[in-house]
Amino acid sequence: TFGKLLSKLWPGFEKWLNSNYIFFRGYHGIDFDGNNANRLLDKLDVLARDIADQEKLELLPVIECLRKFQAMKQATFGEKIIGDIESVVFEFKMSYANLMEYINTYFNNISLNIPWKVHIAVNHIVPFLKSTNTDNGLGIYSEQAGESVHHEFKKTWIKYKRRQSHPDYAKRLKSSVVEFSTFNK
Repeated sequence: TFGKLLSKLWPGFEKWLNSNYIFFRGYHGIDFDGNNANRLLDKLDVLARDIADQEKLELLPVIECLRKFQAMKQATFGEKIIGDIESVVFEFKMSYANLMEYINTYFNNISLNIPWKVHIAVNHIVPFLKSTNTDNGLGIYSEQAGESVHHEFKKTWIKYKRRQSHPDYAKRLKSSVVEFSTFNK
């Protein structure tokens, strides 16, 4: 969303990205994967400075919205909740709504809608995290966390591995899980 928007509003954006080693990846070629999205968020001060230097001040509301997203990400996407998540999610929601109105009002032939990821962020993160009755953030629920554990477990499983049809399969699987759990608390 933000990558597409900035590309439409500032023809020099892709050059700026490349000069900062940030690349479009992922879905439909005009989006950011996690690493590149993080690089962009880490460079918001540089981006704001360069936008001001090039007198593209009309893009500063996009940067402000990205800053609100970054605050929401820091508060909710990690292993633990940080601060008042209701406030940071609400601030991002309002910033995005204001940005939508700004873009749709002041830029011809460009519209900004609510993509499903923004909908999920502003409507479902707080209720989900509150429903857990813990201080856990979204980080422990991500696919990446499961994949990371699976990758580590494979190192133990390789010592015990048998075909599922092997009579000792269940016993060996249990032994590998016990060993893995013993050394990975």
